[in-house]
Amino acid sequence: IAHSCLCNASLKNASLREADLESSGLYSTSLKNADLTNANLKKCIMLKADLTNAKVEGTNFENVLGLTNEQKKYLRKNNAINVPEDLTEEEFEEEAKIAKEMLQDPITKCVKRFFKWITSCCRRSHEE
Repeated sequence: IAHSCLCNASLKNASLREADLESSGLYSTSLKNADLTNANLKKCIMLKADLTNAKVEGTNFENVLGLTNEQKKYLRKNNAINVPEDLTEEEFEEEAKIAKEMLQDPITKCVKRFFKWITSCCRRSHEE
């Protein structure tokens, strides 16, 4: 499921043991009580994600954006790996802004490509 958009999804109690979620959008995703043991969450956007009681032993959080310092403390305590450094409030706000832009960018590009394509189709049908 790498590179997926799972924003606002409910993955409560899900078994995601050893799942590859690299570069996925997990904005506002509920991972409450999920089993993420040895999963790969590298480069995920996890702003507003709920990790309450998630099993995270061996889970890779390298370059994850959007985690609060409280979440990072929980991850470290529960043996997650590559947990990002704690941030000041200002640094977190900047990271959150970047994370939101990253989530919107693929959609914006897709919409622009669609309108460019549909416009070219309309022009061709008018010319015929």
